[in-house]
Amino acid sequence: MKPIAFALLLSLAGLAVGVPDAWSQAGDDMAAPVVAEVSSLRSEAARSGRRDPLDRSLILLDRWLEVAPADPRLQLELARTRLALARLGATPKAGTRGQRVGERFLESAAEAYLGAGAGSEAGRLARTELAALLLLPREYRNFQRFHAPILGSYRSDSIAQLAAAELMAWGRLEEAYGDLSASVSVYAAALDDSADCAMCRARLGRAQLASGDPAGAEAIRAALQSGDSAVRQLLLADVAPILEAAELDSFSTDLSADPVQAWTRFWQQRDWSAAREEGERIEAHYRRLHHARHEFRVEQWPRRYETFEVNRMPDSEIDDRGIIYLRHGPPDTTVTAISPGACYNETWAYRRAEGDLVLHFVARTDPSDWRLVETIYDVDGRGWLARTYDGCPRVEDLELSRISIAPVYGHLAFRRPNPKDLREERELVERSNRTALSTDDFRRRFPQAITPIVQLYGLFGERSPRVLTVVVIPGEEIEPVVRESSFEYSLDLELFLTDWSAGRRYASDTLRTIRAGERLEEGQYLVLAQEIAAVAGAYEAALAMENREGRAGQVATLPRLVIPDPDAPGPTLSDIVLGQESGSLTWQSPAGAFVLNPLNAYSRNRSAEIYYEVAGLRPGERYTTRIRLEPRKRNERAVEVGFEEVASGGILRLRRSIDLSETRNGDYDLVVEVSRAGDDRAARRSVTIHVVK
Repeated sequence: MKPIAFALLLSLAGLAVGVPDAWSQAGDDMAAPVVAEVSSLRSEAARSGRRDPLDRSLILLDRWLEVAPADPRLQLELARTRLALARLGATPKAGTRGQRVGERFLESAAEAYLGAGAGSEAGRLARTELAALLLLPREYRNFQRFHAPILGSYRSDSIAQLAAAELMAWGRLEEAYGDLSASVSVYAAALDDSADCAMCRARLGRAQLASGDPAGAEAIRAALQSGDSAVRQLLLADVAPILEAAELDSFSTDLSADPVQAWTRFWQQRDWSAAREEGERIEAHYRRLHHARHEFRVEQWPRRYETFEVNRMPDSEIDDRGIIYLRHGPPDTTVTAISPGACYNETWAYRRAEGDLVLHFVARTDPSDWRLVETIYDVDGRGWLARTYDGCPRVEDLELSRISIAPVYGHLAFRRPNPKDLREERELVERSNRTALSTDDFRRRFPQAITPIVQLYGLFGERSPRVLTVVVIPGEEIEPVVRESSFEYSLDLELFLTDWSAGRRYASDTLRTIRAGERLEEGQYLVLAQEIAAVAGAYEAALAMENREGRAGQVATLPRLVIPDPDAPGPTLSDIVLGQESGSLTWQSPAGAFVLNPLNAYSRNRSAEIYYEVAGLRPGERYTTRIRLEPRKRNERAVEVGFEEVASGGILRLRRSIDLSETRNGDYDLVVEVSRAGDDRAARRSVTIHVVK
């Protein structure tokens, strides 16, 4: 409807002849037909996809706003109309009333929302819609100037006077741009106002976890129990950056089928694999997510990629540094190179016992958008092949700036580049990129790493299955507490045994203190052994060690551990415990004192002492034992001994001495097989030993 026709309609209704006179005679009630007409025009535009109805709306609103510029209902309709134009991709028309050439409809919509105030129902609705608009990640840069005014508006209100929807909008703004602790309080108030609001509970839980409150995990589980699909989608979006596409699809299916169990198991598995207490990984994830969204936010779209930029996530709201941070946490080492005109660049290193991760980032066209690249030379365009792309001139002393990252950069800095060094660097970075983008990690980190040797043995035990743990640590890596006449070495040991198939984990935490008359030096070792009760089964094992005085530690991931079941059909074997004729580390085995050899190394002129247990044989039953040394080197002869004995019943606890005089230097598999006499089926266990001169 044209403005003239609308004025005529008002005249026929006995309200006015002109717009200003109509307002003065009818007062605030005049806004209702204006709002209705503008809403109708907006609906027409939505159906047709044309902008003409929206242009007419702006003309009408501009005329009425001359009379009542502060009316919140008109400001709200103005904001909605400008927003509709922005969604059509429209730009202001020259010479058209209500439009200014050069303005952006999206930003002018935000201005109109803010102009509605918050002192009325329409004003509060405008504030809620503005909050939703400001949370669009792609418009962050354009909307920064509105953050403080809208947060100030909410903070000046009384929480008790606001409905749950308003509180949720406020909480999201605080979480994204304001105060995280304030968002927790606001979300809690929203939940108080609407106890059945699953989304309120989910957002509260996420904010609690990000702020370090473990109670958030239970709030999220409670939200999932509601069955609300919007909650599931929110949580899936939270974990999507740490999952590959196939993993995300699988997890989405599981989450739809049984939300609480799938969510709980997802985080439980990550706690277990990192040798963490349950609940630690999810809390760390939400801390990382909050940090990444603040510190690594992408502010400019569309995101276009060069061929050497390896992580293609065009819709991500955080850059590649944020993705890596979310997966692996803060790097152990960060370096950069500064050169006139050079692009921003950083290299992150994560120190790993199995091989360091070395990751190179460059902000090529946008200082808020850092990309992971294939080699250090992609920082300034000198990649593996001659390539050209936008910007990024050569960086002086690029290789020299990275010599603390890996030895190869020292080679590249001080030697003439050669294919071998270039290939080594590229392979290092390719492996690092592949690992960094396909795994996530929350392993414990220590200022100083210790390098232990750890042996685990599964035994039948005297009353129940047992695990014998033996640890050897270089003495210079452990800091003692100095007493008047001794040095005390303390080590906190946490053993985690995980049975993935049964979905269970066992943990043992022990503080061991050893006193020595003098400080341990290089070449001396701290050696200890301990036994704990366990449940029969096959486990993945991890041992976390920490020397708190020296702030040193390590988490050792160990080979698969099988704890034998004494009630299983026999015969069954325990692990083979390696020992030696003499030494300082004595274990009180069920068969008596046994000197352990945790290094598994033997001299050819000495014998290898072994201890093992056999169960499942009846008293008086004859059985055969074969002990064999199988060389790892080809074309070398195995050494074998065999004998037949009579079982005494119960668990047999056996010690044997193995002659090594016929062996050569090298690695051998020491194999023990036990079978009933005349039966080819045998129980088998093996262990690797090292024979030296």
